[in-house]
Amino acid sequence: MKFGALLAALGTVGLAGTAAAQWCPTTNTRKSYLDMSDGERQKYFGALRQLNSGTRPNQFDRFAQVHVWFANDVHGGIAVFLAFHRQFVRDWEQTLQRVSGDSSVFQPYWDWSVDSQNPPAAP
Repeated sequence: MKFGALLAALGTVGLAGTAAAQWCPTTNTRKSYLDMSDGERQKYFGALRQLNSGTRPNQFDRFAQVHVWFANDVHGGIAVFLAFHRQFVRDWEQTLQRVSGDSSVFQPYWDWSVDSQNPPAAP
């Protein structure tokens, strides 16, 4: 994988944050989707709708395209996978916060250990 190309692509959709070059002054704790309140879910889905609105390709489409562009490279090894997705999810979350104007919006995680035996029954 050409790391320079990855950084350039991330920068084109606003994914290359300054946090990568700085110490993290705070940490974020993610919640399971199942642990979200109704209000948190409403905010999250509202932000997703905003991200996916407007003329195509929109911001949602650009995130999807970056993931597709680098799928083969970043899914080939655990070190690259973790580094790429850590930054990708953080940039995604910050974009959701920006489009919603609400810094409390967050990207939940799916707790596969709860729903893995029956995914169709998952919320």
